[in-house]
Amino acid sequence: MQSLSWRQFATVSLLFLLGVASCKLFGGGALLETPKIEWVRADRATFDAIGEKFRTYVVADPSFADDPEARAIWIAALEDWKARLESVERVVLPTEEGGGD
Repeated sequence: MQSLSWRQFATVSLLFLLGVASCKLFGGGALLETPKIEWVRADRATFDAIGEKFRTYVVADPSFADDPEARAIWIAALEDWKARLESVERVVLPTEEGGGD
């Protein structure tokens, strides 16, 4: 069995953590429930704290020059996280916080 490179391991780890965060965001896996405001605010704070910094790192990291597929996976994971977050914010957050209709 072939071992994972550090980039493959990091990619799998990030996707796993995003999956766990998504489950937590939706009340521990109760997908039919609306996520709690506190979880949405915490997820937004986390994304705001690391999302763009991590994107900048991934885009600038020369080691991804040999593996553009890995770079694309990281960028797609960040874009997916942002899209899910914005979708939930529209439903959960009061209008004055940028959500709601």
